Amino acid sequence: MVSSDLRATFESAVRSRREAVLQRLLVLGVVDDGAVARADLVASRTGQPLEQVLNQLGSLPDIDLVEVYAEVCGLETWLPAKEPVAIEVSQLGVSEDFLRRSRLLPLSQAGPTLRCAASDP
Repeated sequence: MVSSDLRATFESAVRSRREAVLQRLLVLGVVDDGAVARADLVASRTGQPLEQVLNQLGSLPDIDLVEVYAEVCGLETWLPAKEPVAIEVSQLGVSEDFLRRSRLLPLSQAGPTLRCAASDP
């Protein structure tokens, strides 16, 4: 069982990252306050992250969301045309269903390091 302190620390870090993503989107002018207000109504009802609601409502293009996620999280983006998947899921010892539910795509493995693409880092 995860301790409540650890859970609170994790949730605080996630909130902080999501706020940083939203602020970066606003600073870049990718979204405006009106779009954020509309998305916030939906997000409060559905429990979905605000930036994902902005994307689903068509106010935030996929590529802009990907680039800001990468920038805020300090991650690189994956371009399938330049780097095809180089690992078979059967080699990993996890089910495809688990990976789908976790929204992860294993890309490559080098020794003990498994590189994955994530839809919501």
